[in-house]
Amino acid sequence: MSITLARRALLGALALPALAATRARAEAPFPSRPVRLIYPFAPGVGDGLARAVAEVARETLGQPIVVENKPGANTMIGAEAAARAPKDGYTLGWVATSTLALNPNLYPAITY
Repeated sequence: MSITLARRALLGALALPALAATRARAEAPFPSRPVRLIYPFAPGVGDGLARAVAEVARETLGQPIVVENKPGANTMIGAEAAARAPKDGYTLGWVATSTLALNPNLYPAITY
């Protein structure tokens, strides 16, 4: 009876890579839909650079990159929107490094 159990374990171990490969083939190639770029400033405040980067990324990825302006609260609204987005790779956050470094010192209750 232990031989049967060992044989089952071996067959199960051999079947796992095949199942993993089947799952990987079943997923759509990335990117298969538009990508969102959250820009934490108002339109016209340097978002020309973000839109230029989005255009280059669109040409590279073959999918539209939608720049979404989310200004306010010293960039915390945009940062929170990016942090709370689904973790699927279809949402990017534009980071302002100076405010990202300063905000924890200025605001005691950061939600992202």
